[in-house]
Amino acid sequence: MISNEHFKGNINSIILHLLSEHPELYGYEICQLVKVKTSGEIYFTEGAIYPSLHKLENKKFIKSRKEIFNGRTRKYYSLTENGLVESNKLIGSLNSLITAMSAIFGNKLNPTYEAK
Repeated sequence: MISNEHFKGNINSIILHLLSEHPELYGYEICQLVKVKTSGEIYFTEGAIYPSLHKLENKKFIKSRKEIFNGRTRKYYSLTENGLVESNKLIGSLNSLITAMSAIFGNKLNPTYEAK
């Protein structure tokens, strides 16, 4: 299981990237995609995802629309042009971090590595 501390600072990166792959997603759907894509290693709680979505929307990186679904209001999010630019910046930053961490940890960052 991955420690929340390792990905907590990357929630925005993950949200923006998923929205770059999908035209629209709602909050719970984003949580489920993350869980499925990581085989349950990373999961978002509502307490983590919704504040991030609101901040990204306030920064104009994403936009939303509401729709009634089975009698409930569902808020769908989509990426803006500014959000795509920000997503690419964050991915570049993550790549730099991965390169730097690999220089420090070497082959211990290999996914098949098992701590003893």
